[in-house]
Amino acid sequence: MLASLRGYKGINEFMALAEELQKRTDIWFDLVLNAEADDVAAFARRHSDAANVSIHPSTDDPAQFYSDADLVLNLSRVSPKSLPVDNPIHLFCQPNGALPGTFEGH
Repeated sequence: MLASLRGYKGINEFMALAEELQKRTDIWFDLVLNAEADDVAAFARRHSDAANVSIHPSTDDPAQFYSDADLVLNLSRVSPKSLPVDNPIHLFCQPNGALPGTFEGH
């Protein structure tokens, strides 16, 4: 997951998910934090028991993390009122990456 250190970006949920899955040796997590190196190091120290998480500082090449991932998570908390569609489900269920309201039959 790529995120900033802001709480609403879902990093606490991400770390809780990783903790729940620590016994699964086939699952590994990468967290790339858009933050200064000192802040990333402090976060890593607070979560030193997260043996299945690699915590990385901000990168100029996020594409490499995306291409290496089997699953990309966005755990940001948003209000349905802040979404640009009437039905939030449509935002996340578009075929072939189409923007909401742009595919035939919608």
